[in-house]
Amino acid sequence: MAVYRIGDVLRMKREALGITREKLCEMSGDICSVQTLYRMECGKVKVKQEVYRKLMECMGELPERRYASIVVSEYQALNLKPKIHQYLRYKEFEQAEETLEQLERVMDRNYVRNKQYLKEIKLYISYCRGEISAEEYWKDLWECLRHTIPSLDNIDLDRWPYNCEEFDILADMVTAYCDMKLPEKELCLLEQLKNNAEKKYMEQDYYITWHSYILGELSRVMSTTNQHEKSIEYCNQGIEELKNQRLLSNMPCLLYDLAWNKEQLMKKGMAEKKEREFCKKLLVQAYYLNVAQKEVYNPERIKKLCERYFPGEITYF
Repeated sequence: MAVYRIGDVLRMKREALGITREKLCEMSGDICSVQTLYRMECGKVKVKQEVYRKLMECMGELPERRYASIVVSEYQALNLKPKIHQYLRYKEFEQAEETLEQLERVMDRNYVRNKQYLKEIKLYISYCRGEISAEEYWKDLWECLRHTIPSLDNIDLDRWPYNCEEFDILADMVTAYCDMKLPEKELCLLEQLKNNAEKKYMEQDYYITWHSYILGELSRVMSTTNQHEKSIEYCNQGIEELKNQRLLSNMPCLLYDLAWNKEQLMKKGMAEKKEREFCKKLLVQAYYLNVAQKEVYNPERIKKLCERYFPGEITYF
């Protein structure tokens, strides 16, 4: 579960809605002074629960302190959520649905964040099965996002502080744009997410995980438009951030993309041939990191790329 800085959440929501501090204090019945609100947003004073609840309500948003949580009646049921995502990762949709049904039975179905989470997972499964088109998927995801962001049509996406479920929905929308072959909209949304994440309103590990994912997606988009140097720049930035924080989450994809883009530059005579050995090392690292993470499809993808670019040269697999 991501940990958020409450003061940043207040400030970002207020700014995204175009509300001044003076106006928000007035709307809340002067529950706090403008100076106190400023100090809360800057993290200089602790935000009292009642004050936070009131300010959030005045902005028409959910006031819960557990900003990234779904709510269940049994604590043990929270273990079902990672199981669902593991099944989805391996495309085991029947098992994912069965586990989702178990989770749904112990959920408060009227709780808006629960409804949003259930809808998002069901939409993802339907889309992967080919039951809905990319256009339908995108529209349904937008409505799903509206569960927790009622003012969705009137906010600046760069400024809004997203919870984990909202970020996942936006990431799925990137996929829909990609499948609809709308690279300009895909790139626009990714840049908005990048600008948003770089406000760093979540703890460092979660920031790096989100940010490196976005950089990986930006790298992919740059690759498709032959902007290989820009793609390499995004890859290197993401790899460096993950190394510094000692995280592996998105590392294999970034290593793979880095190697692939360097190979494209070598083909065009824009990189020295000695980069070949470096590319081989990157792909071997990506392969074994994927194996360690129990990925099913990516290791085979890496092996095929190696067979195409380095036939008979890599014997580690």
